[in-house]
Amino acid sequence: MEPRLIKTEEDHEASLAEVERLVALDPAPNTPEGDRLELLATLVEEYEKDHFPIEKPTPIEAILFRMEQQGLEQKDLIPYIGSKSKVSEVLSGKRRLTLRMVRALNQGLGIPLEVLTHEHDVVRREPGKGDRPMSTAKKVKVEMHKGEEYEFSDVTRIEHDRYKYELYRDREIVAVLNKWDVKNFITEEQKQEQDN
Repeated sequence: MEPRLIKTEEDHEASLAEVERLVALDPAPNTPEGDRLELLATLVEEYEKDHFPIEKPTPIEAILFRMEQQGLEQKDLIPYIGSKSKVSEVLSGKRRLTLRMVRALNQGLGIPLEVLTHEHDVVRREPGKGDRPMSTAKKVKVEMHKGEEYEFSDVTRIEHDRYKYELYRDREIVAVLNKWDVKNFITEEQKQEQDN
């Protein structure tokens, strides 16, 4: 079988059979069989990525998995999540993760940020404002102190400490700005109000 793009289930099955045959031969790298195995494995991987996607675990599943891996109990999560009752509420799904919890779990237990923020399970809170979530703006313009202006669409601003701002688009950081570098941080709506 000559390697070719995998377009159907039959192509996929034939390619898998050929990969298994080549793996059993255990070809050396940079030989015709080794190159063929590498090419077929890449084609199979691309086909499976498109046709059999693996969903990311929920944040709770990821935390429970890491607890099992490291032999942790709920009480061991107190430094990352907070009190014993908060840990229990998070693991039962009654309380959502805050940005502070996400950072602590990422840094302390090595759980990837993209897994911990999967499916809006993070509550973004305004510092010192209790449970009030921060607003999401349609457009945000940021003018740096040197006059450079940046515009982001559909962005959430999160102030995570006294000196930094993070701009998020689709839960991915698009910019981190130091407070002393930011001359003007306003939404497009606020800018229109100022112009009127």
